[in-house]
Amino acid sequence: MSESKQVGKQVGKQDRKQVGNQGGKQDGKQSSNTLNKLNETKLDDLSSSDHLALNRDDDDDQFSEVAKEFGQVFGYPPNQTQVQMITSFLTDGLTTWHILEALKRTAEAGVTNPRYTQAILQRWMSLKAFTPEDVDRLDKLRQPKFRDQDRKFTREDFTFSEPPKPDPQLFPFLAAVTKEDDADAEQETDRL
Repeated sequence: MSESKQVGKQVGKQDRKQVGNQGGKQDGKQSSNTLNKLNETKLDDLSSSDHLALNRDDDDDQFSEVAKEFGQVFGYPPNQTQVQMITSFLTDGLTTWHILEALKRTAEAGVTNPRYTQAILQRWMSLKAFTPEDVDRLDKLRQPKFRDQDRKFTREDFTFSEPPKPDPQLFPFLAAVTKEDDADAEQETDRL
């Protein structure tokens, strides 16, 4: 082989090595960029409760309890809008106790809509019930003073008694009617 052919082969090998190395570097950067995008997408796909689990500190620990209770009451974790709603109540002065109590009352009522919980929390905010004692006072105001839940009804509670007859001196125009009614009543009893 001539020298020119050997030099040409060596140059070709070097070109392929450079191209191969550059391609490898680009593939490495490209694949790492792709992985970063995938990771970002996965983070975006996570629910808000999963985000809470990833970014925990003491405050998030309390909120994770709220998110867990929310999931138990409604059957799904809170979405981003619901998380924002809950955090807005927390920043406005309510505590996690209020949120958990509202969720408990929602479950006791058998309601499956988070707006019921929101209505409870909004009522507490509007009435400035920022402590559990305030909520207890509001509950006492709503409850009737006397409850007949344990009382059993008897037949006497439902029997009819005839009202007293009006005084004929006060209502003279009724005197004639009552005499006719008495006569009709006597005839009815005679027939029976």
